[in-house]
Amino acid sequence: MKAMNRRQASLKFITNLFWGQASKRLIMVGMCVILYANISDAKWGLYKGRKAQAEAPKNDTNSFNPPKMTVQSVDARVSEIRFDIAQLKDDISKLQVEMESMLQQFEKLRTYLAKLSQTDTLLKRHIARLHKETESKRVAIQAIQNELKKRDLQSLALKTNSMLKANRYADVVSLLTPTLPKVPTTDPYHDRLLMNYAKGLFGTKSYTQAALKADDLEAFHPKSHLVPSAILLQGRSFLRLGRRTEAKVFFEELVRRYGSSREALTARKFIERLSTPPKSKKTNLGKK
Repeated sequence: MKAMNRRQASLKFITNLFWGQASKRLIMVGMCVILYANISDAKWGLYKGRKAQAEAPKNDTNSFNPPKMTVQSVDARVSEIRFDIAQLKDDISKLQVEMESMLQQFEKLRTYLAKLSQTDTLLKRHIARLHKETESKRVAIQAIQNELKKRDLQSLALKTNSMLKANRYADVVSLLTPTLPKVPTTDPYHDRLLMNYAKGLFGTKSYTQAALKADDLEAFHPKSHLVPSAILLQGRSFLRLGRRTEAKVFFEELVRRYGSSREALTARKFIERLSTPPKSKKTNLGKK
C-alpha cells in the first residue's frame, strides 16, 4: 500500500511537472530524485534495523526485533522501484499522446477563431457599406419627396390664384384650411398660400380671421414681397368691420413703409376717403 501511495505521489509530481510545460530533462531529474529517495529510504531502514538489533539486550527475548534488511531485500525493493518507474514512463507516454491530441485540437480551434474573426471583420465592413448606401438612398428619397412636395405646393398656389380670380373664395378656404397647417413656414410657397388663404377669408366675409392671417404673413415672412398686400388687406378688413381708425393706421403704415408700391397708391385713396366725414351710414369703402 505504501508503495502504491508513493507511486501515486510520484505520478502526481511528474504530471504536475508535465502540465506546467517542464522540459524532458526536468522530468528525468524528478525521476532520478524519486529513485534516489526510495533507495535512501531502503538504506536508512536497513541502518535503523541493524542499529536497533545491536542496541537490544541479548537476554531480552520479549523485546521487538525489527526485520533484518538483507541485500536480497534491497534488490527486491530496487526492482519494485524500477517497476514503478516503468509504469510512470508508460503513464507519461499516455499523457504525451493526450497532450499532443489536445494541442492539435487547440490549433484547429485557433484556426477556426481566426477565420471567424476575419468573417466578423468582413461582416462589419459589409454592414457599414450597407448603412452608407442606405443613408445615401434615404437622402436621395428625401430630396425627391421635397421636390415633389415643392411642386405640389407650387401647383396648389397656382390653383388657389385661379380660384381667387374666379371669385371662388369659399373653395379656396375649404382647400387651404386642412392643408396650410401642414406646410412648413420655411417653405418658399408658404407666404403665397397664406396670402391666398387670407384673401379667401376676406371674400367669405370672415374679416377678423382675414386680418389675423394677413398679420401672420408679416410675422412669418417679414421680407416677403407680399407684406404690402397683407398690410392693405388688414386695413380693408378693419374698414369692413367698421373700425375706421384702426383701418387708417394700417393704410398710413403701408404708405410710410412701402410708399412706392402699388398697394401704397391704393392705401392713399383710402386715406383720402377716410379723412372726409361720411355723408351717410352706408359706405362703399373697402370694396375695392
